[in-house]
Amino acid sequence: MPNLTVDYSEPLAGTFDATALGRDLHIAVEKTVGSSPSACRTHFRRIEQSVIGEGGELGDSTDVAHIEVALFAGRTTEAKAELASAVLALAKERVTALPGRRLRLSVHISELDQATYLTHQA
Repeated sequence: MPNLTVDYSEPLAGTFDATALGRDLHIAVEKTVGSSPSACRTHFRRIEQSVIGEGGELGDSTDVAHIEVALFAGRTTEAKAELASAVLALAKERVTALPGRRLRLSVHISELDQATYLTHQA
């Protein structure tokens, strides 16, 4: 069931293979917390604009990619930290800074309350 969301700055669009990144993220989830890759869903969202720090030159020349992994509660802190490290390593491998620009990568592992998470398939 893990839901993954990759938010990334507009200038990064087309600079990485989203399908390959999604597939590799699903494998990392399987290896670290045991969820089946077939249960994973990854969504990619372009960020049209962001402000970093106080804005200005640093913000104008910095792109971001943030990956959120939402899992059902119950994993140990160690397992979640291992997953975060694996996801960050993949992001560093797959998403690189454009010439003359900076790149900030971040990862967050969050928990979903199974009692309040609903899904439907038609």
